[in-house]
Amino acid sequence: MIINTTFVVGSDISEKWQKWLKTVFATSASEAGMDGLLVMEVLDAQSEAENSNTYAVQLRGCDNDAVHWQQSVLPALLRKMYAIWGEKAVSFTTIMQELEL
Repeated sequence: MIINTTFVVGSDISEKWQKWLKTVFATSASEAGMDGLLVMEVLDAQSEAENSNTYAVQLRGCDNDAVHWQQSVLPALLRKMYAIWGEKAVSFTTIMQELEL
């Protein structure tokens, strides 16, 4: 499974948020059995908020690890993120499965 979390982050906190992502988020993901961290900046995002950056963060994990991440670990991390930055950093998550064509 692939868990994609898209973040819209205020430009004024983007550097600090990226440090949080690299340290807190990435470490928690690794400890939860998720791997393949891929962080991308979305270049064509039409954000309602001016002065913001949009990032897509993908992780891979087996079904059990992905469910644990999505139901337990990620919500706790996002609560911490919202406590730090409030509405300057918001997100939504999509669960995906790769198809073999």
